[in-house]
Amino acid sequence: MKFSNGYWPALEGYQVEKAGGLLDLGPTTDDGATALRAYAPVRPVTGRGDTLNNPLLTATFTAVADGGIKVSLVDRKS
Repeated sequence: MKFSNGYWPALEGYQVEKAGGLLDLGPTTDDGATALRAYAPVRPVTGRGDTLNNPLLTATFTAVADGGIKVSLVDRKS
């Protein structure tokens, strides 16, 4: 693996977005198992207008074994 400034390098023509804060956190299910889902926008949301043109990352954390978790991070689902 190659790292650049502590991160994986982005492919040419792509821009890497990182979470700018936590918008919502709550329980959910993932393939029948209890999970924790977090919604994190790329930029902070302080008002309704901040939700426009602001990607929302969805992270799902599921326990798969004692001491092990599965993490799923998506920016959109089709």
